[in-house]
Amino acid sequence: MAAVQITILGLGQVGASIGLALAKAKDQVTRVGSDSRPDVAGRAMKAGAVDKNVFNIPDAVAKADAVILAVPLDELRMTMEAIAADLKPGVVVLDTSSAPSQFTAWAKELFPLEDRYPLTFTPAFNPGLFNEMSQGTARADLFQKSTIFITNPIGVDASAIQFSENLARILGGSPVFADAAEVDGLIASVRVLPDLAALALASATIGKPGWLEARKLASHSYAQSTQALSSLDTPKDLGLTATTQRAGVLNGLDVLIDELLQIRSMVEEGETERLSERIERMQGMRDVWMHQRVEAKWEDALEKAAPMPTFGETMGRLIGLRPKSQREQPRK
Repeated sequence: MAAVQITILGLGQVGASIGLALAKAKDQVTRVGSDSRPDVAGRAMKAGAVDKNVFNIPDAVAKADAVILAVPLDELRMTMEAIAADLKPGVVVLDTSSAPSQFTAWAKELFPLEDRYPLTFTPAFNPGLFNEMSQGTARADLFQKSTIFITNPIGVDASAIQFSENLARILGGSPVFADAAEVDGLIASVRVLPDLAALALASATIGKPGWLEARKLASHSYAQSTQALSSLDTPKDLGLTATTQRAGVLNGLDVLIDELLQIRSMVEEGETERLSERIERMQGMRDVWMHQRVEAKWEDALEKAAPMPTFGETMGRLIGLRPKSQREQPRK
């Protein structure tokens, strides 16, 4: 059985972690990596995340059965343009960026042929590693016990959808299929909004009157609340994601501002009991969420996964990718 070639474009934390998770299938998968930063590509190779690096992007994808895009959002379109002419029939292109709807629109424009299958693949991270996320380190278990949201445009073949689902399970996650606009909104509310809240807090304190002394008093809560700024791959990526996801981000900011105004009113009016009740209620709700997240046990029936296939069975189904021209046509 010929090995499946999976090409990973972008070998930062997400791309290299996918490569590391696939290492246990080295006899069934050939992992080709490519990154414009030689030092990043070198680290991925040294860590065992890829079997080989190919600097030229068209060459890297020419024989790929699947291409995983793990590049920053500001590099996404030009990367798609660079590979469009070299994608072979039947290839699956999975985008891991923070803009599912934007990727889908660009894919429709740039990958017009019916035998190229673009899907979005938005992974969450292993909750057991939350304290280590800021380090940006690639790990084989980065996606364990996480949910991976997958969206697919109309017309994507069933084999490509099956591939994305199987890949999610190989990474240790649970696949959930959703609409691209829905995933956009989720990203805006729980990824972009916290980063912008950290930006607002830092902007409201650092360099402002009293900061020279306040910085000496700032401790864990301040460091934790602004940590998101240090975790960003590039400042430009947050700005671009926020403006790309404009509708969802604006809605989230409006809700956040309203909450802050309510809290401000309680403080101004000296409503200690009401404010304490709000804090206690939110503490309890956050604790419930954190327990569910760590245990990966959700009440939502949508997230009840089918029994996990064995690794051999899963990889066997990955081999099933092939151009539409080679598949049986549906019976009329």
